[in-house]
Amino acid sequence: MSTLAVTYADGIATVDIHVHGERMNVLNQHLIHDLDALCDVLLSKPEITAVIFRSAKPGCFIAGADIKLLRAAAGRPEAHPDVLAMANTGQGLFARIASLPQTTVAAIDGACLGGGLELALACDARVASDSEKTVLGLPEVQLGILPGWGGTQRLPRLIGFLPALELIVAGKRLDARKALKAGLVDRVAGAPFLMDAARALAAKPPVRVSRRPWWWYIAPFAPRLLAAVAARKAKAKTGGLMPAPVRAAQVIGATAWSEDYAAEGLALADLATSPQVLHLIDAFFASEAAKKGGGESAPLRQVGVLGAGVMGGGIAWAAAAAGLPVRVRDLTLDAIAKAHATVADYERQVQKMRKRTPGAANVVAHRVSGTLGWDGFHDADVVIEAVVENIEVKRKVLAECEAHVRDDTVLASNTSSLTLTDMAVALRRPQRLVGMHFFNPVNRMPLVEVVAHAASDPAAVERVAALARRMGKTAIVVQDCPGFLVNRCLLPYLAEAARCLEDGAGIARIDRLLRGFGMPMGPFELCDAIGLDVGYKVAKILATAYPDRGAAPEILRRVYEELHLTGAKGGKGFYLGKAKDGRVNPQIAELLPPTLREPGDAEIIDRCVLALANEAARCLDEQVVASGELLDLAMLMGTGFPPARGGPIHELNQRGVRPTVERLRQLAAAHGERFLPCDLLIRHAKTATPLPIHPESVPMPHGDHPAVHAA
Repeated sequence: MSTLAVTYADGIATVDIHVHGERMNVLNQHLIHDLDALCDVLLSKPEITAVIFRSAKPGCFIAGADIKLLRAAAGRPEAHPDVLAMANTGQGLFARIASLPQTTVAAIDGACLGGGLELALACDARVASDSEKTVLGLPEVQLGILPGWGGTQRLPRLIGFLPALELIVAGKRLDARKALKAGLVDRVAGAPFLMDAARALAAKPPVRVSRRPWWWYIAPFAPRLLAAVAARKAKAKTGGLMPAPVRAAQVIGATAWSEDYAAEGLALADLATSPQVLHLIDAFFASEAAKKGGGESAPLRQVGVLGAGVMGGGIAWAAAAAGLPVRVRDLTLDAIAKAHATVADYERQVQKMRKRTPGAANVVAHRVSGTLGWDGFHDADVVIEAVVENIEVKRKVLAECEAHVRDDTVLASNTSSLTLTDMAVALRRPQRLVGMHFFNPVNRMPLVEVVAHAASDPAAVERVAALARRMGKTAIVVQDCPGFLVNRCLLPYLAEAARCLEDGAGIARIDRLLRGFGMPMGPFELCDAIGLDVGYKVAKILATAYPDRGAAPEILRRVYEELHLTGAKGGKGFYLGKAKDGRVNPQIAELLPPTLREPGDAEIIDRCVLALANEAARCLDEQVVASGELLDLAMLMGTGFPPARGGPIHELNQRGVRPTVERLRQLAAAHGERFLPCDLLIRHAKTATPLPIHPESVPMPHGDHPAVHAA
């Protein structure tokens, strides 16, 4: 079945692109073949003076190359010739399109990314719709590669060297208006008038002027110099873990105005066969799977929120921004006012990024209303509890709420550490209780853990997951246990950093080493950001739940209970003021025991990272989450685990299961039984097999509800 439908009228060939079997158009082998064949047909039709490429799929022009083609080569150096051939094929195809005798126009409505934009760049002109779904960019560096079908060569000639360098190295995406301002498209039109604008461009294509800057003529070495600066910045930003931005800058700098497509193809092949690409592509596929959901859900019409604190206000904003009326309940009008202030603050941030007009922001704010009673809650489809992290308080609030809502209303708790099983005992309808754990700040963190306990109704779980997706979040369903998934894995990492501190390693040094590993923040920076009061309370809960390995280090207790430090929100924690200023709090040193042996750099990294990864493997073995890829995705989104490392399960496989088990046993002998490798690692070490990543390789849990799934 052809991916192209071509109609001829008035000397214009209109090419409708429709890749069958895919949610979005992608440049797969079928489309590449059909476009190549189309070039042969067009060369035989001198009566055709113009060609307009458009999509037959609403909201998507072409979303990029078929990632599955790259996945087969990722992490396999022996596949280098195959990727090089793939690059040559794409470059050759777009060179044919660029050299067609007809005027070619790309009529872009929806996503035009990666290979899709490279196709558009090969055309003589581009027009984009003003739809909010229209976005253009070359984001390949986010998958660990670079544009390999002519993007690094054509974009600088179209929009200029420096703008192209920034767009490609950062993987930036532009909406239609910004693309017009940058010179990436020639016109912007309303979707109903897109084809009229395309025909006008076909009749009178724009006259191109050289975008070669004046300084190039007197300093032809300047592109290499500027690219080297961009490469150094990219390397510093990614800690050297992401070679793609660096290589992209080098290719653009070395080939400026020389049309060296061979260098581009070679760079693509080098990058695509690296292990980083395997990890990043797996994360991409896991993210796409999570967006699809697990089944049908009842319509969502209204949301209730219990608790108007920072989290409650943030959750109310997320629901309102998703178009839902929100009713917020608290005990005082001052608390309600704080929720409205949070909504207003988040909307100001959205406006600052020019993603919402002031009028639209007012509409969002007016969707949120407050009450001191229960009026309005009978209409809520989901009520989200966000009160203080105390089991008795939560039981009381949820039981009271249950008496004022419909029988089919789902009660969702935003608890971060308490179990749903302990809450459900207070309810008459425990099957309607589901966990909905947001991460702070709600407006920036993309993950929501949807928590199913033993009695949870599958329909209730899916309704909460559907709500999270409507809010624009990635929802991952996990099984009920203390700490759920992310906090359960994160706390051993933070606790081990504290033990390294007790052993004599400095706060700034530990943070520097873990940032060097790829974490966005060091563990003590993260503790200050979370709040030492919140972190210590969660640590105590998990220490009770997992006494063999979860005991909170003494330094954490003393920092909170003796010094009463709360972290960044109180102005003082492990650091004074903002952690990024690097001013370590001298009070901490007064609490530390005498140093007997200061741990080395590699030991600090191993202790912290393997404490996290060992717990992650244990969660996978206990089927807290459905698969290794979803576990890794949750840790990437919930903790900032380095994307280039793929997540803790990918990290364990990359290190090798057997060497990891040996290293954990060494650490257990030196530092305690908390480092003993979990059963899953021991089993796979015996068989010399990697840990399972994909769902089909993980046995599903038994129980009353369906297997845990990405939602």
